[in-house]
Order: sequence, then C-alpha cells, then structure tokens
Amino acid sequence: MKNNQIADNYYLKAKEIYYRNFFILTNRLSVDNINEKNNNNELTLNELISGLHTSINLFLISFICR
Repeated sequence: MKNNQIADNYYLKAKEIYYRNFFILTNRLSVDNINEKNNNNELTLNELISGLHTSINLFLISFICR
C-alpha cells in the first residue's frame, strides 16, 4: 500500500510540472504571441523542454512503483 501512495505522489508532481511547462510552451508558440514579447513566461525553451522531460521521468517512476 505504501507504494501506491509513493506512486500517487510522483504522479501528482509529474502532472503539475507537465501542465505548467506545456501550457507555457503552447502559449509561447501560439500565433498571437509569435511577434510579441511575453514577459510572464521567463522560462527559456531549454528549461521548458527539460521540465517536460522531468515530468515524463516522474510518470515512468509512478508507473514502476505501481
């Protein structure tokens, strides 16, 4: 039962990181924002990709724990 709680924690953290980075990335790539500089998104493209990669790793760890 403890593994399920650990798996849930990894899953929730992965989901949080994924949605944060994915929505920032799609906002940055949207047609309306291509020519505008959006200061709300201070993350670089490399940081966004790294965050998405981290979320995938956490999803896999969650899957393995189950």
